[in-house]
Amino acid sequence: MPFDSREEVLNWAQSTAKKCGFVVIILKSDAPIGMRARSSIGCERYCASAPKMSKAKNLKLDAEKLCKEKDKAEAEQKPKETASKKCGCLFKLNVKHALDDKWHVTVVCGVHNHKFSNNLIGHAYPERLTKPERVILEDLSKTSAKPKDILASIKDMNRENVTVIKTIYNERVRLRWIEAQGKTKM
Repeated sequence: MPFDSREEVLNWAQSTAKKCGFVVIILKSDAPIGMRARSSIGCERYCASAPKMSKAKNLKLDAEKLCKEKDKAEAEQKPKETASKKCGCLFKLNVKHALDDKWHVTVVCGVHNHKFSNNLIGHAYPERLTKPERVILEDLSKTSAKPKDILASIKDMNRENVTVIKTIYNERVRLRWIEAQGKTKM
């Protein structure tokens, strides 16, 4: 299926993925010298995170030394648990700008190895604010509206919006930071 622009391809892929219950991201995008532009689009859970040596394993090895040298309270400290949303999903689309000035999509792998979500709350990409939503946030912030009221008005404007209150707070901090540029702290 040919598209007129790269943005059109991305919008199509993201809207189709949203309907199905997953999120797609740009995995790779380049235009080598002398070649046509190309991109790879994949599931946000594409590939697995790099295997790391567990900090817990390292601490276990060092625990014996710590017990001898320091008190037991220090040796029993647990490392912070970390996780990744990557699960080795291989869903991937290749997008290439052809000689006919059209963008062509090729399915490399159309299979997911995870369940699709019923809602996209908690996914970074759908929680982002669009430009019109940022303008609304900026205007309402200047009128000293509460973040929950700002979120409510954004959600009234777009029923499919999955933005959370944390995004509103972060955006307000970003706006204050931009406003403070060039001003002294005193």
